[in-house]
Amino acid sequence: MEIDIIKDIRFKRLNDIFKAVTTQLKHGGLGKTDHTLSLDEDDLSKLYGSVALNTDTPCGLLHKVWFDIMFYLCRRGRENLRGMNKTTFAITQDSKGREYVYQVVDELDKNHRETDDTITEAHMYAVNGHPLCPVASFRKYLSKLHPRNNDLWQKPVDQFTDSQDVWYYNQSLGKNTLSSLMRTISQQARLSREFTNHSIRATSITVLDINKFSDRDIMSVSGHKSESSIKNYTGKVSTTRRFEMSSALSASVMTDNMQFQVHGELQLSQEQIEELIQPMENNLVQPYANAVDVPFMQAVPADEPLAIPQIPATSAPNVIDKVLKPIENMPFTPMISNCVVTFNVNINSV
Repeated sequence: MEIDIIKDIRFKRLNDIFKAVTTQLKHGGLGKTDHTLSLDEDDLSKLYGSVALNTDTPCGLLHKVWFDIMFYLCRRGRENLRGMNKTTFAITQDSKGREYVYQVVDELDKNHRETDDTITEAHMYAVNGHPLCPVASFRKYLSKLHPRNNDLWQKPVDQFTDSQDVWYYNQSLGKNTLSSLMRTISQQARLSREFTNHSIRATSITVLDINKFSDRDIMSVSGHKSESSIKNYTGKVSTTRRFEMSSALSASVMTDNMQFQVHGELQLSQEQIEELIQPMENNLVQPYANAVDVPFMQAVPADEPLAIPQIPATSAPNVIDKVLKPIENMPFTPMISNCVVTFNVNINSV
């Protein structure tokens, strides 16, 4: 007997409650799902050019081969890393004689819990003559592993030479080290953020989607069983494209023939400036006036008291406005600073 808890009328009230809760979460700013971040083109380029993936060092060689396998074969972030050995992957040729690395050993993972085929169709092809060739790096890595340790991921030695046959201790990397390896690489390469292992898989799918490969093609290398499963990774806009869109919007408003108008600026002639300075030189105080009313009012001697008229009391709600407006017989505009405002509330009338 099959029961559909979504469409069955008996579960309608529960579904209504579920929708109400999700709506409430959205109102609280919790409606957005944070999907795994992928590396953009800048971070990816920076990574492969960094010392973190330098194949001339044991640590860099380990990191590059590990990243290559995760990237090209679209591996999951943490699954089965500790169980990989020297025979998990192999190098072979296709019908045209082109070398590539592929997965040999079948394994259980999140999408494959039964006895179905879990080996994807992903191949990591050689780029002959290129210093970043993934097959050349993989072959070099295998040749430098400790002969008495069958595990694929081994601890790099502290001191080495180029001609040294073994670059790795007879000691395997632990599960925790492998699970957080992309964070370590992100720090060493000084990427824009600390990425997770799963970010590599997200990057692979995003790159394939940007390059117009079909969902079915992507599923063949990622191991996803349905097209809906890869929607979280596809349809994304690259950083470069986002910048281009923002630049297009900026260009529509920031034209070369724009004219800016600035209001409220006061520009004085040389005569006006001298007229303002002269009273100060004669020991006179020039009272403040509205800046736009030039020339200023008559100067007042510094030793003569300045009579300030009383401001009539008012209960109007815009009392501040009234104070700031020019008052008759007042030779300057008052300024309010460091004031204390008191509110009297009649509780009985509330």
